[in-house]
Amino acid sequence: MSAPPWIRSMADAGLPSTWPDAARSTLGNSLWILPLVSIERLLDDHFYQASIVGACWIIASVVAVKLHVVQDAFATRERRHQMVTWGLIIFGALALGAGIFRLANSKQPANPISASQEEPNNTGRQLQAERESRVALERQLAETRKELEDSKQQLNAARQGPQPSPSAPQPNTERVVVDVTPEYLMGLYENMTIVQGDASASIYIDKLIRFHGSVNNVSQFRDGSVRVYSNLSGKLITMEFEGRDVSTVSTYTIGRSIDVLGQIAKVTRMELTLLKCSLLESSK
Repeated sequence: MSAPPWIRSMADAGLPSTWPDAARSTLGNSLWILPLVSIERLLDDHFYQASIVGACWIIASVVAVKLHVVQDAFATRERRHQMVTWGLIIFGALALGAGIFRLANSKQPANPISASQEEPNNTGRQLQAERESRVALERQLAETRKELEDSKQQLNAARQGPQPSPSAPQPNTERVVVDVTPEYLMGLYENMTIVQGDASASIYIDKLIRFHGSVNNVSQFRDGSVRVYSNLSGKLITMEFEGRDVSTVSTYTIGRSIDVLGQIAKVTRMELTLLKCSLLESSK
């Protein structure tokens, strides 16, 4: 059984005997070697080198055409057989290169050693974050405890120490009238937080206080109650009336003088609210 013609042509091919023949053979072989090199460089992401090899292939093609290398390659049947053989070799080389490229770019399984090394690092970072969060929470709790202790001490001092009012408040019994002014009650919030001011004013809540001022406005609600508003140096005094004095205070005009006895319901830095108010004799 005889071998295919392209195999026999390769076996019969001899080495060049002169320098011009060697040059022509080298030039002819470069026409298929250079594309393979260029493709290999492209697959390896060396685009600059691939472009240089491609440029060399173009130059070699131009020179080959000029020297009729291409024409000579297909001039005889033997040369055509040789070109078919080289074509099969080139195709096989391209297929091999594509297979190597796909194998090299296939997704590799995760490295269990790397994963095991990263897991302790992630755990350490989580523990560090938890420790920092715990320290911040403890610091905030300590500050809150300190503020509560300060408020408690100020409340005890307000209960035990002398008051700047004309007289100290009486014991907490029903209908206790305290001899303090609205200015003093709202002044408890000066240079204090709301929590501290509320603690200082809490001992006066539900006590009775006398107030003398002028009417700034009057409003009546659906439940029959009437509220009289007075402006005290830019601070609001609200007096709510129910019962027999409602018809009287409803007729009051702006600027009229008013004397009341009311129950302290709310104290802030800018407002004092009195409920269950009743007119004193001097205001009737």
